[in-house]
Amino acid sequence: MLMEINPAAAKRAREEIQGATRRFMWMLTPGRISQRWLGCRELSLLRWNKVIVFKIMPDCLFVLAFLDARQDFDAIDLTEK
Repeated sequence: MLMEINPAAAKRAREEIQGATRRFMWMLTPGRISQRWLGCRELSLLRWNKVIVFKIMPDCLFVLAFLDARQDFDAIDLTEK
């Protein structure tokens, strides 16, 4: 499948993703508790069909995955090895 390059859409996606991750700084508990991955939280970017999976650490947020919402999440293992 050939995909066309769309700089305007790429710029909008980048701006929305950056805006969502900047909001992490202002939220006490950003996103929602993950029902899929123990100890993780999820933030959905509905317009772009993306999900950011992260953990809240003592001094930072640790992003584990940036996923396409159409993926089979049951097949994704985010456990620590």
